[in-house]
Amino acid sequence: QHSNLPDTIKDRYADRNYDPKTPYNQEITSIVQEFLLDLLTQLIKSSSRALRNSDYADAEKKKELLQVIIKCWELITKIIIILAPVLSKNGVGEFEGTQFILVGPGLNLPPIERFTTILNYIPDNIIDWFVDDLYSPKMGPLLFNYLDGSKHKIRSHYLAKILIEKRPHKWKSKIEKYIVDENKNSYYLCGIESDLGKTQEFGFLSSTELEEIVYLRKMVLTKHQKGIKRPSKKLLDKMTLSSADNL
Repeated sequence: QHSNLPDTIKDRYADRNYDPKTPYNQEITSIVQEFLLDLLTQLIKSSSRALRNSDYADAEKKKELLQVIIKCWELITKIIIILAPVLSKNGVGEFEGTQFILVGPGLNLPPIERFTTILNYIPDNIIDWFVDDLYSPKMGPLLFNYLDGSKHKIRSHYLAKILIEKRPHKWKSKIEKYIVDENKNSYYLCGIESDLGKTQEFGFLSSTELEEIVYLRKMVLTKHQKGIKRPSKKLLDKMTLSSADNL
């Protein structure tokens, strides 16, 4: 640039690696990266609706799509966990163009208690955001099949939460097995007790469903307190739901 060479030669040298397509490609990449999480969210919703309405699709394809959808739920869960310290401190956090805002009574808690509350309520938020796009009563067998074969803790937990909230035919036996397989004194067992308790208090339940929920809650509480893999009927009969305060 500081030599006495003609400008045409200087320009030719400066432009020797120039690719006229690069600025356009870089701009597209920037947009995709900036709003990647929002794009993922929209893909989850559209894929969930497609699965919900795929009555005549191949069974294996439906199973594969459900696995990918729940895997994406897990990915968003991890993102919120990463943001949890920022959310607990500032009440707001952002990741790839998507903003998360802390609302509700948790705002009045000290930051360390906010952090714990955020972790406890992440699964509830994920279900609230996505379950209505995914679920219909006819999907019960597909959800059962996924839960039976899943080896991922958080993904299995999401399936169990869906079954408790929606209660498709034969849901009780699946939740009972989930409780038996879960460890005592665990995050997931506590979450199941919370879901069952809220359903008992606020759900529109038949008498049979109410009995099933009371039975399952007693099973959770007995397992938590006694550490027994599958509590007996005798132990369950002795359990009172007031013991939920100890969970």
